[in-house]
Amino acid sequence: MKRTILLTMMILFICVNTFASEGSIIFLKYPVGYQVQKLKKDMSNRPMILREMKSGAEKSLNMFMTKVGNRFNIENFLWSVNAIVVKDDINITKSLESMPEVLYILPDIIEYPEEPVSKDTPIIETSSDNLTYGLKNMNVQKVWDELGIKGQGINVGIIDTGIDGNHPEFKGTKKVISYWEPGGNTSLDNMTDGHGHGSHVAGTIAGGTISGKHIGVAPEAKLIIAKGISSKGTRASYLLEAMEHMIDPDGNPDTADFPRAINCSWHSGYGDQTPYYAMLERWIDTGIIPCFSAGNSGPGASTITKPKEFPALIATAALDSNKKVASFSSRGPAIFKGMNIDKPDVASPGVDVYSVKAGGGYRTMSGTSMASPHTTGVVALILSANPALTIDDVRQILYASCHDAGDEGYDYSYGHGWLDAYTAVKLAKNGGFVSGSVNVSGVAVSITVKETGTTYRCNKDGDYKFMLPSGSYTLIASAYGYLPKEQTVTVYSSQTSDCDFYLSEAQKIEISGKVVNKDNEPIKATVIINEVEGVSADTDNFGEFELELVAGLYSLTVKAYGYETLVIEKTNYSYNTDLDISLEALPPVLVVDNSKSSDNLINYYSQALQDLGIDFNCHNTDKDGDVSEDILMPYNMVIWFTGGKTSDTVDDNDSAILEKYLNSGGSLFITGQDIGYNIKTKAFYKDMLKAKYIKDKADTRIVRSDTISFAIEDGDGADNQKYPDVIEPEGSQVLFDYKDDGAAALYYVGDYKVVYFGFGFEAISTQQNRKDVMGIVIDTIYPDLETRIKRLATLKEMYKETLTNIVEDYTSLLEKEIYEEGIDPFNLNKIDLPEELKEAMINR
Repeated sequence: MKRTILLTMMILFICVNTFASEGSIIFLKYPVGYQVQKLKKDMSNRPMILREMKSGAEKSLNMFMTKVGNRFNIENFLWSVNAIVVKDDINITKSLESMPEVLYILPDIIEYPEEPVSKDTPIIETSSDNLTYGLKNMNVQKVWDELGIKGQGINVGIIDTGIDGNHPEFKGTKKVISYWEPGGNTSLDNMTDGHGHGSHVAGTIAGGTISGKHIGVAPEAKLIIAKGISSKGTRASYLLEAMEHMIDPDGNPDTADFPRAINCSWHSGYGDQTPYYAMLERWIDTGIIPCFSAGNSGPGASTITKPKEFPALIATAALDSNKKVASFSSRGPAIFKGMNIDKPDVASPGVDVYSVKAGGGYRTMSGTSMASPHTTGVVALILSANPALTIDDVRQILYASCHDAGDEGYDYSYGHGWLDAYTAVKLAKNGGFVSGSVNVSGVAVSITVKETGTTYRCNKDGDYKFMLPSGSYTLIASAYGYLPKEQTVTVYSSQTSDCDFYLSEAQKIEISGKVVNKDNEPIKATVIINEVEGVSADTDNFGEFELELVAGLYSLTVKAYGYETLVIEKTNYSYNTDLDISLEALPPVLVVDNSKSSDNLINYYSQALQDLGIDFNCHNTDKDGDVSEDILMPYNMVIWFTGGKTSDTVDDNDSAILEKYLNSGGSLFITGQDIGYNIKTKAFYKDMLKAKYIKDKADTRIVRSDTISFAIEDGDGADNQKYPDVIEPEGSQVLFDYKDDGAAALYYVGDYKVVYFGFGFEAISTQQNRKDVMGIVIDTIYPDLETRIKRLATLKEMYKETLTNIVEDYTSLLEKEIYEEGIDPFNLNKIDLPEELKEAMINR
C-alpha cells in the first residue's frame, strides 16, 4: 500500500532496568544544629536557603574527609542532598556506614532506558488543524487569545534525554536558556538528543508553529534542559546531579535562573528511593514544582512507577483524543512509606501526541511521558498569569480546574479529572479559596457549586477547601441521610472565604411513579438513584416502581431495553414524590461514525436514511467514546462506517463487540476503504464478514450490479476513496462489483445478516444513488418481524436472563408491529418460535 505514514515510535516510558553498579553514593549526616529556614511566599529568602544548604553540606564533607583522607576516588559532591559520589564499589564503601558522619550508602546503579515499543500509525492531526488535539482538548487557545498568557516570564526545566539543538523549533529561537549534561557540557551550540524522547517532550511544553500547527502549551516559556538520560543509559548519580543542577543552574544563589516547574517523564527504577525523595524535598524547599509522568504499567491497580508516590509531586495520567484514560496509563493508589497515596493527580493528553522529532520533522508518540509535559505547560501558564503563587496554590488550581472523569470525584485512573488550561489560568488570575466544614462524618459529604454544577468531596472529618473565580456563588452541602442545605458565599481574588454548614437529619421519603411509553403503555424499566450506590428499583408489570430513601438531593436515571435512557436532573426530594415518566422508543437503526474525521461524513448517511423515511440514532466514536455492546444490542440494524481512514478501521475491541452483536442475530452494514487491508488476517474478517481480501486499490471507481451503476468519486459525494479494497466472497454473496475488477460489496444472510462494502458509502457520487444503494442494503439485511422476535430467545441465552424479563422489556415495542402486519398474537404458530416465547407473548 502506497501512502504517507508517520513512523511513530511509541515511547511508553523512559524507565530503568538495573544490571550493575558503578561506584557508590555516600550520604552524610548534617552537623548538629543544622537547619534550613522555610521558603517565604515571595521567595525573597531563596538565596539564603541555598547558601545554608551548601554551607551545611560543606561542613559535613570536611568532617568526613578529615577522617577518610584520600582513600576513595571522589567523582562528585551533591551538596543539595549531602552526598558524595565515589568510583569505589559498594562492597568497599559499605564498611563506612559505621562512621558517625555517614547516614547510609547506596550503589550508584547503572540504569538503561527500556527499549521503546515501535508502531506504524498514521498522523492523526490533519493539515486543516492549527492545533494538536491535546491543545484543543485543554482549551489552550482561549488562554492565549482571551487572557494573553503564553508562558512568558517562566522558566521550565526538563530532565530527559536532552534536546535536538539543531531542530528548527529550537535553533535560533532562544527558547532554551540553559543546557547541562554529565561531563560538563553546557554549550547551547552543542545540545544533543540521541534518543528523541526529550525533544518530543520539549516541543509539547514550549514548541511553536513551524510544523504548521501549534504544538506547545506554553510557547513563550523558556527551557532549562538537563540531559540526565542518554540513549545508552545513565547512572543514579547522573539523575541526582541533573536534579541538583535545576536548583541553581548557574551556581550563583543570587540569580533567579531556576525553573519554577520541572518535567520528569521517566522513572527511577525499583531500588531504594530515599535519594530521590530527598532531592524532591529540596525542590519543594526551594520553590520548584515536580511534574512527573504517572507511568505506563496500567491498567492494573497500584501500578504507579517510582518515585511518583512522593506526595508533593504532580503525577499525570494519559488520555486519548476522546479524553478517555489510556489502557497503559498507570493506576493508583501509590504506596509511600507504607501508606496509600492518591496518585495520579490529573490527566492530560498522552496518546498519539504530535510533537518534535529529533533529527528533523515531527511525529506522534504515546505514553504518560507525553501527558506530563501537557500538565507542565499548564503549570507554566498558571505561573505566568500569577508568579506569586506557591506550590500549594498551583496544586489547588490544578485540582479545581479539572473536569471530573471516570468514577465521580477523585479516582485512581483519572485522578481529579482532565485538565482545563483556561479554567486554571482564570483561577490563577482572579481565583480565591472557599473553605469550611460540615457537621457530618462517617458518610460521604459533598459541596456542589450551583452555578457551575461542580461537586467537591469533603474529607473524612467533613472539611473542604477549593478554588473558584471571584464572584458570588450558591453552595449546596449534601450527605446521604441529611437534608441538603444551600448557602451563598462571595469569593474574593487571592483570599479565603469561610462557609460552614449544619445539616439536619432527613426523614425517610418515597419516590414512586410509573414508567410508560409515548402511548401510555407500561414499560419494564429500571429506575436508579445516581448519588447513592446500589439504590434502584425495577418496574412491575404495570410499569410502577417505588423507592424508599432519606430526603435529599438526587438525580435519577431511567433505563429500559429498546428505549432512550432518560436522566432526570438533580432535584431536592424532601417529601413523598410521585413521578410520571415517559420514555421514547429507540429508532430501529444506529449509525456509528468511526471515521475520526471532521468532515461530517455522517451527513451522507443521514440524508439517505431520511430520504427512505427511516429513523435512526448516531454515535460518533470521536466525540461520544467507544461503542459498547450495551449500546448496540437494542438496535435492529447497525451501520458502521470508517470514512477515509487507512488504519485502525476496526480494532480488536470493535470486532469483539460487533461479533457479539451479530451472534445475537443482529444486522450489520459495515463500509469503508482499507477495512480489508487492515483486518484481512483477523478471524472476524473471514468468519463474520465472510470475506477474503484480494487487493488494496481497485483499478476503477465505477461500481455496479444488475440493477444499478454508480461512481465512488467526484459528484457531490465525499470523494475520499484513495484505496478501495477489492474483495471476494468467503461463504457470502456478491452484492456489487467494480467494473471489470472484482467484487466491491458482499452480503450474507443466515443466523445473522451483514453487508460489507470494500469502499466508503459516503463516496457515492449522487444523492439519488446513495438513496438507492441504501435502499438495497436495507432490503437485503433489515430484519423482518419474525427475525426480530426470534432474536429475543438468542438474547436470553447470551445474557442468561429469564425469558419473561426480555419479553417484558421488548414486547411492547413489537406489539404494534404485530397488529399492523396483521398477525394475531394468538396465532403465533405461523412463526417458528420456541414454545416458551409463544406462551409468554400470548400471556402478555
